[in-house]
Amino acid sequence: KELGTEKVDVIPWSESLETLVKHALKPAQVSSVEVRDSVAYVWLDDDQRSLAIGKMGQNIALASRLVELDIQLVQREGGSIQAEETFADDMHSDANEEQ
Repeated sequence: KELGTEKVDVIPWSESLETLVKHALKPAQVSSVEVRDSVAYVWLDDDQRSLAIGKMGQNIALASRLVELDIQLVQREGGSIQAEETFADDMHSDANEEQ
């Protein structure tokens, strides 16, 4: 949909943050979401990662702003808390190295 020349994505509202995160990351197919503190941990298959991130990280950045949570993508296999923390730490390390 467009509003003037601006493209607009409309998602259904939900009281559940987990459901809202899933909708915000579409068109990616999210397996599950767990919200802890101000972080949403999102499990999805490897072939869905690029859809969730979007071109130049735009999709995940906009989704994060919309739900007012940090969104961390977690690889579907593994899924233990340790694997999540390691994955999140790796993402932050990579972002800091690029700066």
